[in-house]
Amino acid sequence: MDELRDNNKNIVVMDKITKHIIIDIEGNDNNVCIKSKKLTHTLNLTIRGDNNCVRIGEDVAITKELDIFIGGSNIYVEIGKGTTIGQAIIRFAEDGSRLEIGEDCMISDEVEVWGTDMHGIIDKKSYKVTNRAKEIVIKNHCWLGAKSMIMKNVHLNEGCIVAAGAIVTADFPANVMIGGTPARIIKKDIEWVRESPKLLVASQCDNFINVIENEDVVVNIEEHCDNDMIKGWGFLKDVDSKFTDIYLEFIMTDDQHITFSTNKERREDVAAAYQDKKYGATGFWFLLPKYLKKTDIRICRVICKNENIIRAKKIEM
Repeated sequence: MDELRDNNKNIVVMDKITKHIIIDIEGNDNNVCIKSKKLTHTLNLTIRGDNNCVRIGEDVAITKELDIFIGGSNIYVEIGKGTTIGQAIIRFAEDGSRLEIGEDCMISDEVEVWGTDMHGIIDKKSYKVTNRAKEIVIKNHCWLGAKSMIMKNVHLNEGCIVAAGAIVTADFPANVMIGGTPARIIKKDIEWVRESPKLLVASQCDNFINVIENEDVVVNIEEHCDNDMIKGWGFLKDVDSKFTDIYLEFIMTDDQHITFSTNKERREDVAAAYQDKKYGATGFWFLLPKYLKKTDIRICRVICKNENIIRAKKIEM
């Protein structure tokens, strides 16, 4: 890690100094730590104040631009491990306020996070400031849609989806979709994954809950050595793959269910290895995304549906 210091006791620590990271500090005793090695696009960080702290975790990625402005003192900003950002601005200007963005969040384009109103609103009777800012907390695995705005003093719990264009001014529970101005709950008990919908199928298809597990499904799962992606192959007995839908259902260590539709092809090489040609017409293969680690999978179930015939093979990981 490279470390930069100036005469005002400002410290900047980052994995590597790069032209994509632009840091402008006026103040004393500020601390910036950037652990990510994936900041290949612009990060603009401006600090005007003292004793502020900015933390950007491992594997945080920016695809376009992130602009952070801190205009006060004792402000804390943290972006958690694995969060991805398209194009966003973050603004904090009130002393002692804080922003916490959890791990594995997805922030789309033209997203704005406002930890301040920038200007005061005064009650005419009491002469008290009515719009003080304290903190914004966005828990792990939240998805902020394009052109959404997160306003001061908001808490979003894990797994929230913020619809495009929403303005969020209140707290929301875990695993809900919110939208509108101001935002309200649109759907409950939902979860999201980074895969495109076309790669996913519902694991609650007809008869899938009561599948019969048998030994007519041969499956091999291995871990790709080069890029840490999971790959595998398999085949079925006495079933023509042309008329068979084949799915992979993963039950993760946290009990999350993820289902993929497999790619189908003839696997004569695998069939030959078993010296049984009838396997050759029913092969399938799969290559899963990098974020899905083999160590996070508890059970893999291969489900094959041919008209009303359901076959499955469960593999304890």
